[in-house]
Amino acid sequence: MKGRFMHNVIAYGTASLLRRAGIAYEDARAVIEDVVKLAVEEGLDTEGDADKHLDYVERIYNNPIAYIWGVRTFVEAGEAIIRKLYAAELQRRVGG
Repeated sequence: MKGRFMHNVIAYGTASLLRRAGIAYEDARAVIEDVVKLAVEEGLDTEGDADKHLDYVERIYNNPIAYIWGVRTFVEAGEAIIRKLYAAELQRRVGG
């Protein structure tokens, strides 16, 4: 399973929760930039995808009708990813 979808969920969910918590746009963007920079440095993401993740902050903060996740949606999306990753890892180990 590619990590791109996982990173999208993390970036979108984090930006949503930061906005809901009243964190300023500049601070939220700095948080996502730090995470994205680390992901690129560690080879977990590409520069192109990193730019897309930063776009989530822009969209969530500057679009008054943006769909903003709450904690429950973020947790549900994260759990779905964890299940998919676990299933893929189990299948890889079993060799199926």
